[in-house]
Amino acid sequence: MRILIVEDNEIMMNVISHTLEEAGYKYVDKVKDGIKGLSMALDIDYDLIITPIHLKKLSGLNLIRSYRKNGGKAQILVLNIPLSNYIKKRLFDYEIVGLIQKPFLPSCLLSSVKRIEKKAFNEIEKNILRKIAVLIGEKFEFEDLKSNELLVLLQEKLVILKYLADKDLADKEETALILEESRPFLRKL
Repeated sequence: MRILIVEDNEIMMNVISHTLEEAGYKYVDKVKDGIKGLSMALDIDYDLIITPIHLKKLSGLNLIRSYRKNGGKAQILVLNIPLSNYIKKRLFDYEIVGLIQKPFLPSCLLSSVKRIEKKAFNEIEKNILRKIAVLIGEKFEFEDLKSNELLVLLQEKLVILKYLADKDLADKEETALILEESRPFLRKL
């Protein structure tokens, strides 16, 4: 998971990055102002952006608004002081995935990041399963499955897909792409 931290408070930035790095997140970028944060967010394909509302040069709210307006798809987690209901509504209009009130425990931050990561992985797994269904011409239900059930179903369908591709009954190029895309999930099993 690639994460961008936009935070102008050096101590807070260090707490966030240290918490994430200690938990095993290797791809954590840090910037100290909203303008640089927006630029990096638009240039690099991040999975998660962590930002407060109050930032130097460009507020977190304007960063989020501009990012979404320019097609940004990353999950956004907002660290905040108490906010008015109006600001909260605007944030959720921009599809943020959570608010954490400052000061917070590192375990609270980590719990939120893991929840966001799990949700993102479940969506990726479902997209892979949709592609497999089209390639093997089979309908199967998976939208309401739990995370561990998704992984088992994904592995089963990948075995079938590989078999069909080996017998020239499924497109080998598409199969190779799907197998590559599925590699992170196969390690979980």
